[in-house]
Amino acid sequence: MSDVVEQGRAPVGQGPGQRARWVRAAVAGLVIVAAALVSRTGLLSGSDRSPQPPGPSSSAQSNRPVLFVEAGRLVRYRGSTVSRGAALPPGRLAEPGWFVVAGAGGASSAFGVVGGQLVHVSGDRAVTIGPAARLVDVSRTGLLFLQPTAGSGGQVVALDPTIAQVVDRAPFPGDTGIADWAPVGVLSLFDADALLLRRSASDGNELALAWAAGEVRSGRADPVQSLAGRGALVGVFHDRALVRDPSCPDGRCLSVLSFRRGGSQLHPVRAPAGWSFVPGAPPGRSRAALALVRRDGAPGTSALARIVPGGDTALLLPGSTGVVVAAGLVEDDGGAVFFVSTRPAGRTLMTWDPDRSGRAEVVRMLQRQRPDARLVCVCG
Repeated sequence: MSDVVEQGRAPVGQGPGQRARWVRAAVAGLVIVAAALVSRTGLLSGSDRSPQPPGPSSSAQSNRPVLFVEAGRLVRYRGSTVSRGAALPPGRLAEPGWFVVAGAGGASSAFGVVGGQLVHVSGDRAVTIGPAARLVDVSRTGLLFLQPTAGSGGQVVALDPTIAQVVDRAPFPGDTGIADWAPVGVLSLFDADALLLRRSASDGNELALAWAAGEVRSGRADPVQSLAGRGALVGVFHDRALVRDPSCPDGRCLSVLSFRRGGSQLHPVRAPAGWSFVPGAPPGRSRAALALVRRDGAPGTSALARIVPGGDTALLLPGSTGVVVAAGLVEDDGGAVFFVSTRPAGRTLMTWDPDRSGRAEVVRMLQRQRPDARLVCVCG
């Protein structure tokens, strides 16, 4: 049929009736071919297609190297290859875990504190930089906020990851390193950074902000600002925090703590229907407003819920049911969140980009992965 269509005329010797029949047949054939192409490329309306489970978000995404720590060593997944890398220092990973930063030439790498040592992971290599207590957060400009060992004073310092050196020993003048105040994250407010501090109180956690040096020097903010609200701290996001609501002990609701210079306010938010909030945040760090929830009546089933600004109810993140809590969350230098989920086919790496998608998508399967695996980054 393709040869006839290319010629644009009926074969020699056919009469007008035959030509008409040939034209009708050719048109019908083209319609069938076109319909098949539309069906195969997925251009039919959603009502004409049965729901399909999410596939890999893209071939480029699924081919990116993924690093885990398994039994104290780096394990690299790329394509169909799984390879073992460098050993890490003995000891536990200090929460909130691994932080991903952009490097020269657009390549990204990860930093974390393992066994009291600051470690830089790039590819399947791990370089120990020196003693540290824990990483607190990463700034909008890519600086790492690090809590040194107790013998170094305890105040949070700013470290440039491109040169692995401290570039500011007092980024937050109100942070004096007093033992009962613990730094828990850095908030980005009004184009300025503020360190969130926490200490235990009889009725929950007492919270305060230590503003960045530039804000204090300019007189726009006091060195330390006390915050309203009590309750155990659940999570720290880009510009908000999440705390347990003492009036809601069954996990049905939490309070969103929002900030401004000189004040703060609490806004209650309910868990999605059929789910309850889990005490505490999932291991790892994400600037996206995500909370861990557990299905009512099925305590072994966990998922992630989005905290929407101004919303009264958290929204279950589609595709996140079955999240493996112990594997942790990581965020790449572009803001996409990665986590591990248990699915019928096995352990699966998932991703959610809050700027591009309303659901989590499959990145790749994780063949024969150990149950103690901890996600480091999608980088290298």
